[in-house]
Amino acid sequence: MMYDKKHTISYVMEVSEKLQLTSDDWIRAGLETLSRSGIASVKIEAIARELKISKGSFYHYFKDRADLLEAMLFYWEAQLTREVIRQMENSGMSAKEQFQALVYSSFSHMTKLQSAILAWANQDEQIAKRVKAIEQERVQYLDRLFTEMGFHPADSAMRAEISYFTFLGWIDRSSRNPALKSTQLADAFINLITQMS
Repeated sequence: MMYDKKHTISYVMEVSEKLQLTSDDWIRAGLETLSRSGIASVKIEAIARELKISKGSFYHYFKDRADLLEAMLFYWEAQLTREVIRQMENSGMSAKEQFQALVYSSFSHMTKLQSAILAWANQDEQIAKRVKAIEQERVQYLDRLFTEMGFHPADSAMRAEISYFTFLGWIDRSSRNPALKSTQLADAFINLITQMS
């Protein structure tokens, strides 16, 4: 068998790329693209260019673009909702401390991804169903926190919904006015919504 230096170098580079990148790298790059430019911009070639790697690495982990999109949505569901709730519940913090931590996190972190997920859901009925289910999980968690704080169940449910509405409205407004990302606003909201009548 004749030694083909060019083919060998190409093969070694491809194997090296696969070892350096994981499926999570592709997923996170896809989510970053989604956050920045919307779902139509999530394309294999564009993400590969951004990662400075060949498309071959992509097919090591995913069948096609649809497979990547599913993995991105699953990551958002599992890591950015369920895992956050799990960590909060196991943190040893009181219900009010958990709520404060969630609000501070929401009012300080980038919210472009959440906004982009909602825009994606508005374009795709199946995505909308999954987003609705995750939003229900988030609201149920908030409901549990308010109940643990001592509010009546009906009052807890209402405060949970108001809190989530506030979060969604803040995402929308702060995308046009970054000055709204303030701990003073977060503190004011926490004091209002957790105040016993």
